[in-house]
Amino acid sequence: MTRNHVGFARAGSNPAVHAFVFSILLFNSINELIEGKMKNPWSFALKNHGGNGKGTPKTKGYFLFILLRATSMNNNNNSNVGRVILNHCNTLKQLHQLHAHSIVTGFLSSSHTHLLLTTFLFSATSLFHNNNNDNSNGKATGLSYALSIFNLIQNPSTFSFNNIIRVHSLFSSPLQALILFSRLRRLSLSPDFHTFPFVLKACSQLGTENTGAIFIARALHSQSLKFGFKEDSFVSNALIRVYSVCRCLSDACRIFDEDPQLRDIVSYNTIIDAFVKAGEISGARKVFDEMHLRDSVSWGTILAGYAQSNQCEETIRLFYQMLELDIRPDNIALVSVLSACAQLGDLERGCTIHDYITTNGIRLDSFLTTGLVDLYAKCGCIELAKENI
Repeated sequence: MTRNHVGFARAGSNPAVHAFVFSILLFNSINELIEGKMKNPWSFALKNHGGNGKGTPKTKGYFLFILLRATSMNNNNNSNVGRVILNHCNTLKQLHQLHAHSIVTGFLSSSHTHLLLTTFLFSATSLFHNNNNDNSNGKATGLSYALSIFNLIQNPSTFSFNNIIRVHSLFSSPLQALILFSRLRRLSLSPDFHTFPFVLKACSQLGTENTGAIFIARALHSQSLKFGFKEDSFVSNALIRVYSVCRCLSDACRIFDEDPQLRDIVSYNTIIDAFVKAGEISGARKVFDEMHLRDSVSWGTILAGYAQSNQCEETIRLFYQMLELDIRPDNIALVSVLSACAQLGDLERGCTIHDYITTNGIRLDSFLTTGLVDLYAKCGCIELAKENI
């Protein structure tokens, strides 16, 4: 048990003391950086009160119907109320319209204020996840909107904290997500089985360059045990992932081996990736062979491991075995086998794989295009390489 883990243990069962100890140990030098710096959500919502994102404006009656239906539901079940809104708001633009309408009709000045703000936050988070907006302006706008709502929720619950932490992990803003988790604990709120996967994902986004990442990961691991999530498969998989990213293979393996009953295909894929990242291809293959069910991620990860370790023939052999099992390769698998062909200078098999890509209508992203260019260039076919640029 490390010194920090001893600190958590000594905190006992008193939630206020435990929250204080966690805040000091984990974020001793971090103040409330984000408070008081958010834009006014009313002006933000009203600014976007025109059109549904597809050129057809919604009527006021349409939004009133949604608001009445949502606020008539059980106030204690925010996720169900959120699903009512999501059934009618397919885009963030439509959610902005609904938000604006709730302002001008007075709904947000009524007894429904807390319910609607919490629900808008949940709905925005779900739309961010579904749309996966990679545009930097979209990320900044999304974060600003979500934070502006969150900061107006009086006495936010764990549910609200989960959503705002998730938003930051979706938009790769890990430090702010961790600050928010620290704030949740300082308020003596109990994290739930949703909280830890979100905050552990944020921790994994700190990267191996951040020397504090492993300390934070272990602190969060201690917290998850404290709150009784040792046997939660989602938390377990998130822990395997964060230890993998932190290059702590032994810790990742320990979590994986603790309870075989918790293992699912995500657990296997994550630990295989951990072995590949550590350059332990034999360990990755051993786990891969133990799997009763494999998906395209399983195959793509093991193929990437063999390609990276310059075991080119085995990479190609496994790729054709994958095709024989009628498993559609993802782009990682295709890039890996193209790399293996390029390293061997095997133009014939490389062209066969290119034909497979064309025949099956697989979209050429930047990585796959680079793989094809690399193949033809290393095989001396410069003109074919130029054609694929």
